Amino acid sequence: MWVLEGDEIIAVDGVDCRANIEKIVECIQGSESDSVTLTLSRHYLKVPKGPVKVVFSPSGNMVSVPRGTPLRKAAAMANEILVCEVYKEAGTGKNYEMSKDEAPQAWDNTMPMTLVPAPGETKAKAVDDTLYGGTRVMDSAPGTLPR
Repeated sequence: MWVLEGDEIIAVDGVDCRANIEKIVECIQGSESDSVTLTLSRHYLKVPKGPVKVVFSPSGNMVSVPRGTPLRKAAAMANEILVCEVYKEAGTGKNYEMSKDEAPQAWDNTMPMTLVPAPGETKAKAVDDTLYGGTRVMDSAPGTLPR
């Protein structure tokens, strides 16, 4: 997991530090180790929702953007050179038009939005565009439900 803007540190090395910046600093500076373990809380379904991490594949360029940010702008912010108009999101299989689409308002930001070039493909509307950025891909035959 990565840290995103809006994440809340609730513990440092198992010590409860909820909503107390002084305690967080004290625990980190007082650690005898070279590293500390942070326990984070991400309120991805709470309003206002946090940002969406957009990762471009295969380059690995990435950026965290507010929901509703045009994807072309996200690409520019990540120094990504777009190689085609349509990109497929790796987890949902949904196609996005880079010149028209935005970072989804309902994205489940526990996972990054990973965009892969899809040259020659066109945008097809997902079954439910409001469900965490699109319908998740299932391992079942068309027209059947998983058991």
